[in-house]
Amino acid sequence: MRLYSSADSIYVPHVKASNDPKDDESDAIQQPNLILYGTAESETLFNAFSASELTDGLVGRLMIFEGNNDADRFQQTEQIPIPENILEMTDWWLEKRAMTINQEIPSPDIVPVMDEANEIFKQFQNIQKQLQYDRVKTTLWGRSQQQARQFALIYACSADKDNPVVDKNAAQWAYELVTYLIKRKIYIADRHVAESEFDRQQKEVVRYIESCGGECSHNDFTRKFQRLEKRRRDDIITNLKDAGIIKEIWKKKEGSRQECLFYVLIKRKRVTPKSK
Repeated sequence: MRLYSSADSIYVPHVKASNDPKDDESDAIQQPNLILYGTAESETLFNAFSASELTDGLVGRLMIFEGNNDADRFQQTEQIPIPENILEMTDWWLEKRAMTINQEIPSPDIVPVMDEANEIFKQFQNIQKQLQYDRVKTTLWGRSQQQARQFALIYACSADKDNPVVDKNAAQWAYELVTYLIKRKIYIADRHVAESEFDRQQKEVVRYIESCGGECSHNDFTRKFQRLEKRRRDDIITNLKDAGIIKEIWKKKEGSRQECLFYVLIKRKRVTPKSK
């Protein structure tokens, strides 16, 4: 997080105490541009987020791109060569980088931003004004304009590597992408991030009912969460009912004449920030 905030300056690492004089030499990093790429199973990643990470800026710095869990697995039977246009583009950027006299001290180009693009970026300010009383959403939207400008820069350099310009198309693409990613993070936080162990178990129950099509029988619920004590299961159901998240109904189970108790999710409208 410190490297992320030092992108326009010099980052000096901490010097560790040591008897070896060589360990006292700590190379400063000019204009650090740290990018971490990681992959994970979605449920494992989402459940690992904590409430504090939502408000301290860590999750706000992440761009989460999710794959399709229902996609067919592709079995590659032959080695497919890298397309020539990708090789040419990569070589061009490597040669451009090599033209820098001292690669440890970057000399970045200034990419112009059109007025119409700036107007699109300003829409994020309108969204943030509506969220001043919601700490989590305010934090997640806090870097939205900066992230949109970074994505727009990538778009501009991809469209014209020789003379990139952040125009209306680049800004609109970046605005829509960042808006979707942030709304998705808010949705993930609402379903997975918990303040306590009870809250975590409660959200797990809600996700299970969702996976059952929005309703599940008491027997199915008990079998699924038999690891929990009966008192804890009852407390979870009672709390979800009191909060207006689920309701109980009695109906006949398919293939049975006897009525069974079902837990049904109450559909709630999600309030999302509107932009002008």
